[in-house]
Amino acid sequence: PGDVLSATEQILAGLQATHELSPPVLHRDLIPSNILVSRVCPLEVKLGDFAIAQQMPSHLGLARVEGVVRYFPPEARLGYLDVRSDLYAVGLIAYQMLTGVFPFRSSNSNTAGIRLDDMLAERLTPPPRPSSFRQDISPGIDGLVMKALAPRAIDRFSTAREFRDAVLGMIAVR
Repeated sequence: PGDVLSATEQILAGLQATHELSPPVLHRDLIPSNILVSRVCPLEVKLGDFAIAQQMPSHLGLARVEGVVRYFPPEARLGYLDVRSDLYAVGLIAYQMLTGVFPFRSSNSNTAGIRLDDMLAERLTPPPRPSSFRQDISPGIDGLVMKALAPRAIDRFSTAREFRDAVLGMIAVR
């Protein structure tokens, strides 16, 4: 869990830098293979592949949804993206790093023939807490991940800075 917190904090530092540009830049393709490990001891990670990154749309966050469907937030089915969409993907990646599994069943199977709406509708219900897979995951880490994966965007961290500060608080406690 300590390494996951460290990696997550570094991912969020990169997102914070792009999200705080004027106008904000959304990564839109946060997946494990776009997180680059440049050093193992101490752990150092960087964000990669900004090929489909874009400035945040000014018209209510409506955008053409691109990227890997598996890492989309539930609101993507409505074509809505903002910084919380990237933060949702960070929550999914942190969940996977902590548990070794992806939190939603439909994304674990062959997605051929599964409609995007159906796949994302499953995300309207929170997944099991990471601690249900590993007893060494504290309630605080559970809370961080579950907040990042809240079905409603308004219930998630609102900025990369806010999410990062919460992670840094957990690191300080450890």
